[in-house]
Amino acid sequence: MIDIKIQKSGKTLSLSAIGHADYAPYGSDIVCAGVSSIILGLCAALSKDAQRTEISSGQAYIRCSDTKDCRAYFRVVINALELIVAEYPENIKLVCNMSE
Repeated sequence: MIDIKIQKSGKTLSLSAIGHADYAPYGSDIVCAGVSSIILGLCAALSKDAQRTEISSGQAYIRCSDTKDCRAYFRVVINALELIVAEYPENIKLVCNMSE
């Protein structure tokens, strides 16, 4: 299962993801591919704003300042991940705390 946590803490937004979906064999897992694409898209969008980005097989961590643009990017990511969770709830868990 992929565990994803998105949160706002003070003036910082962050996303952490760890694990594998285990929906299909390595190289054929559409859930992992979808989640990876969304997270890499966020990294690309935040290329100038990210304070910290770590991406490797089975894990990701992204942190940025809570700006209007960053919040908009994170909202798009949350919406996209919620669509995957709705279809594959046994393969991905999303915890989101964007209010403070």
